[in-house]
Amino acid sequence: MNMLSNVRVGTRLAAGFLIGIVLLLVLGAGSLMALSKTNEGLETVYNDRVVPLQTLKRVADAYAINIIDAVNKANAGLLKAEDALKLVQAARSDIDKSWRNYVSTSLTAEETRLVNEAETLFRPANEAVARLEAALRGMNGTVRDQLDQFDGPLYLAIDPIGSKVTELIDLQLRVAAEVNESAAVQYQWVRGLTIGLLLLALVVSVLAAWLITRSVTQPIASAVRLAEAVAGGDLTQQIHPNGKDELADLLRAMRAMNDSLVRVVSEVRHSSDSIATGSAQIAAGNADLSSRTENQAANLEESAASMEEITATVHQNAETARQASQLASAASEAAARGGQVVGQVVSTMQEISASSQKI
Repeated sequence: MNMLSNVRVGTRLAAGFLIGIVLLLVLGAGSLMALSKTNEGLETVYNDRVVPLQTLKRVADAYAINIIDAVNKANAGLLKAEDALKLVQAARSDIDKSWRNYVSTSLTAEETRLVNEAETLFRPANEAVARLEAALRGMNGTVRDQLDQFDGPLYLAIDPIGSKVTELIDLQLRVAAEVNESAAVQYQWVRGLTIGLLLLALVVSVLAAWLITRSVTQPIASAVRLAEAVAGGDLTQQIHPNGKDELADLLRAMRAMNDSLVRVVSEVRHSSDSIATGSAQIAAGNADLSSRTENQAANLEESAASMEEITATVHQNAETARQASQLASAASEAAARGGQVVGQVVSTMQEISASSQKI
């Protein structure tokens, strides 16, 4: 897991996909090789066994049917000598061509031995056919009962070839069966290999997917737990990111964020303590101010009582002053009347003085 954490997430995902692709390529290559082997087996069966069956049959038929039949028909007067010669020559040409095609195929050791034995038998048969051709060249038209000398000897020379060709045909069938059995065994082997590769690909893919998923989800889960803890107010979570991938970078960033939040909360807590201390001092000042305010209120109440007394006194003085004003007005009026009397007295005194002077 620690090793994977040192690999970038993109590289991990690419490696996971690459593993699957490589396994698919290996499986595909194995399947193609198996198909190629199967195709080679089928080609071998067809080219070296099926086609030779037809070729050997043509050889056997050319000897045992075409040549013998041409001789019998010509000797029975059913076929002219010229036509019989053409049939014999065509049969020999077909035999030579077919045999060359057959021996050019892939031969087993046993098949090579049978081929050599067959070619040994071809020599007396071909010599007998050559004598037949020479005889037919010297004949014209119907040659009824003129080929009796070839009836027995020709058959005796050709018949062993048919038996040897039959052995070769049996060999083809046997080898084809062996190839088929080998193909069946190879199929079982390829089938087991394919199933094994599929299981291996499945196990490796599942293991790679599990490792990659785990290497991605675990750091993400740690980041989620940290985020949830921070959201719940818990800043005591410890984070130890490992590796050099994007998720490790994310955890380191979240750890830095958590540390920053711790510092901020510490500063806020310190500020809160300072504010609490100031608030306590303000509360004490408020209490002192309240006490002073209560004293001031008491003094004000006393001052208010004194003011009420002063006000009553002022009202009384005002009433006294009003009365005094009234008395003063009366005195003023009396004084005025007294002044008038005095003026009259003075006038009277002046008149008396004048009278005195006159006297």
